[in-house]
Amino acid sequence: MYDLIEEKEIMQEFNIKSRTTIYKLTKNKGFPAAVLNYPKRYDRKAVIEWFNNGGINQRA
Repeated sequence: MYDLIEEKEIMQEFNIKSRTTIYKLTKNKGFPAAVLNYPKRYDRKAVIEWFNNGGINQRA
């Protein structure tokens, strides 16, 4: 089972201003995809792992 985090919480934690930014991070920067779609929820562990591995600055 997933420990879920809502999109709103992610936006607050990472100081993200729009949902479009999360979409772009998912599409272009390897941000984990949503596990549930309404309201969007993400696997907390995957988000933390993405951040700890460099976030948008990850090496290929």
